[in-house]
Amino acid sequence: MRLFDDFKNLFDSNGNIRANVWVEWQHEITTQGHCGICLVLDKCWFDNNFMPPIPLHFSCHCTKKYISSPIANITSKSKCDINKFVGYIFSDKYAWNGKRALFESLGFTVDDSEYLQKEFERQAVENYCNSKYQLGRLDENGQRINIDINFQKNGKEITFISGWMVRPKGAITCNTPLGG
Repeated sequence: MRLFDDFKNLFDSNGNIRANVWVEWQHEITTQGHCGICLVLDKCWFDNNFMPPIPLHFSCHCTKKYISSPIANITSKSKCDINKFVGYIFSDKYAWNGKRALFESLGFTVDDSEYLQKEFERQAVENYCNSKYQLGRLDENGQRINIDINFQKNGKEITFISGWMVRPKGAITCNTPLGG
């Protein structure tokens, strides 16, 4: 019965194959040891079209389990530390990198940090759940993804490419609000 349960999420209520099929990475424990990268991916959720390949390496025993699409702020969460703005973007220590100047040119100040934090979290989780992300680097720390964040302020519109890390069970955490 489990085989059927895993595949029932492939189809919508009309019996058509869904456009965005989501999977949970399943690290399979074997006697051959553990791959650090596979361990960090265990229980992470991906759109089946935008995920690391399975098998990931020679002798990889990982599998994917079909799951229901994540729902922003219900089954999937995002977290962006306020210090990504207060202690980095608007910090005098990092003023040389131009990120502060960019945010200030749009009219944002350190006083907007809480608003920026919440808006980055809101847009990131919505875009992630709608499969609007690009895969980044994968290593022993996890799978990085890039997510576009859009703002309109003072008659200007800008899209930031923000960097996030995929975590287990539909969670994502912000690595950088303004990436490459």
